[in-house]
Amino acid sequence: DFLAKSSPKQYFVRLRSLYAGSGGVILGNMLEWYDWAVYGYITDILTPLFFHGHESVTWTVFAISFIARPVGALLLGWVGDKFGRKISLNLAVWGMCVSTVCQGCICTWMPAPDYIFIITRLVSGIFAGGESAGVNTYMSEIGGEGLEHTVVAAVGVNNVSGALAFFAANFLCLLVHRLPRESLYNWGWRVPFLLAGPLGIVSIVLRRSLKETEEFTKMQTSDEVADVEGAKDDNGSLKPQKILENGRSAEFFMASVMGVLMLAGINAGNYFVVWVKSWLQDSGMPASMALCVTLTAQAVRLMMTLPVSFFGDRSGLTSPMIVGTFLTALFLLPVFFIVADKREMSTGNYTVPFVLVGIVLPVFIQLANIPSPLYANSLFPGDVRARGAALVMGLASVVGGATPLVCTEMKKLSAWAPGLFLTLLALVSFIILLFSRCAVSRGLLKVHIRPQLF
Repeated sequence: DFLAKSSPKQYFVRLRSLYAGSGGVILGNMLEWYDWAVYGYITDILTPLFFHGHESVTWTVFAISFIARPVGALLLGWVGDKFGRKISLNLAVWGMCVSTVCQGCICTWMPAPDYIFIITRLVSGIFAGGESAGVNTYMSEIGGEGLEHTVVAAVGVNNVSGALAFFAANFLCLLVHRLPRESLYNWGWRVPFLLAGPLGIVSIVLRRSLKETEEFTKMQTSDEVADVEGAKDDNGSLKPQKILENGRSAEFFMASVMGVLMLAGINAGNYFVVWVKSWLQDSGMPASMALCVTLTAQAVRLMMTLPVSFFGDRSGLTSPMIVGTFLTALFLLPVFFIVADKREMSTGNYTVPFVLVGIVLPVFIQLANIPSPLYANSLFPGDVRARGAALVMGLASVVGGATPLVCTEMKKLSAWAPGLFLTLLALVSFIILLFSRCAVSRGLLKVHIRPQLF
């Protein structure tokens, strides 16, 4: 039996030790989430400053950075498989730090400032794409002997860093919005972007002391890997792994398709949290109250980490995901109908929207979101895991990154139309999860990380 079932006390002792040694990973990964959280929470300022008052253009620029994520995911994924997970993570944190700070330095008097913003967003997307899959691959491979006992919780580090980043960005943007209008538009909006600098510097220092994962080290020293990757070259080093060798292309393709289809809906729900402030404001809620709702949602997301991780390590990673996608699909559309009713908003009573959007929905979304990176990692063998998981997460993030733009356009049709879009995506994720369990039980889909609890 796994520790979460046989000895919960020992499980949490091991978990505390794992998280205590992951400070560099958590702090660096915060940059990935912090960048687009800040952008999403100050779109009401960026729109008139840089994008001529067109909200759709602002969200298009947000989505553009996610188009670059698969490129960065593949590039840094290859670095991770070839040279080590540690090197890939260190490159990613440098790129994210510089690109985020540069966004805070853009001035409206510069030639074509909107295009400069697009370039910095593209650079940010490239490095964030490598960071996302790199962190999850790294955390799924560390922990020493018995790492399979806490593997869902290990990958849950991604949720800890994401929730902390959202919380920090949300809190800073809430403070910024309280500045006088002139100060807000002159310099206040820059502060959250520029604060990525100190965060990045500390992350870079901490990541220098990261150890390489046990699985990558074993692959580098194992003669068996040489048989898969090909003979060693004249210098005695292993040749690069070719994914299409040895009849593995069909397995890689199936794993990639399954991963993208499953993660797309979950990512859309994850990025919905960024757009929800704009939606609440359009429904009649003041900006400061909307930010308080999203701030509460981030606190709930963070608090869900341990319960969901324990659930996944005890019952299997797909169990909480199936429950989460089902409940999300069931309740999303009703929540949109309720919140879109401006009659209740006009009374100044925001209790129902606050509870539904700030507490209930985050609980459902996190049940599916927290274990989801492990789903992608578990579909690929160790020698191509960084590339495979990076490709899956990068492509799925394109859907997630486009969610605010799609929702912005759909709300022009109806206030509840975005809810229908998100519900359909959640249903796809739910169906793929059920199919995955069936395919694994029949031997049609291989699982490379803890298959007995898939």
